[in-house]
Amino acid sequence: MSMQEEMRWHDGRPQGSGVAAGAAPRGTVIKGETADGHAFRPRDWAYRLATACAVSCRYCDGTPERRFNPHVQVTVMDGVPSVWLSPWLGENDPARYDFLVKFGSDNDLQVLCTV
Repeated sequence: MSMQEEMRWHDGRPQGSGVAAGAAPRGTVIKGETADGHAFRPRDWAYRLATACAVSCRYCDGTPERRFNPHVQVTVMDGVPSVWLSPWLGENDPARYDFLVKFGSDNDLQVLCTV
C-alpha cells in the first residue's frame, strides 16, 4: 500500500486531491511513532500540535475564530496519528516549520520527507 493510500486528513477524507494516483503528497510527515516503534503519547498529540499552529480568521462581524492552518494537517499514516506539513510552510514560514520538525526530532518521532 502506498503512502498516498494510507494518509488521511483529520476528518477522514483521503489526502492527495490533485496528486497522481500512487504518488505521495509532497511535504513532511511527523509520524507519531518513535524510531524504536513505540506509539507517542498522549494519543491526541497531533491535534494539540496542529492547534498550536492554528491561524486567526476574522469574519464580517469581526468575531475572531481559530482555524487549523491549511499547511499543518492532522492525518493518519499506517494507523498512526501523524502531522503533515506542506512544502509551502517550509518556504514561507521557516520558523514554524523548524519548530514542528524540531518537535518531532526532539521526541524521537519519525520525520519523513516526500518530494
